[in-house]
Amino acid sequence: MWKGSHSQIKTHQPIPLERFNGPIFFTHGEKDSLWCVSKAKSMKRQLEAAGKKPEVHIFPNEDHGFSSAADTQRWRLLIDFLDRNMK
Repeated sequence: MWKGSHSQIKTHQPIPLERFNGPIFFTHGEKDSLWCVSKAKSMKRQLEAAGKKPEVHIFPNEDHGFSSAADTQRWRLLIDFLDRNMK
């Protein structure tokens, strides 16, 4: 879960994610009350437009903090992602 500060990120200023050359994984709750899910979808499109293949998982009924069941699923997805990409 993002726990950093967003004070340095200006509103509506794109984050240059396409500059990162490693594998990218992120999850997002569709009902996130802190970061709108449209940001996650926009970042995915931005990365794909740059030729990247991010692994993005949107959890339909989750907020910024996931339920126990969704968090377990998220951890399984992350472990699988790391297993495939960190060898």
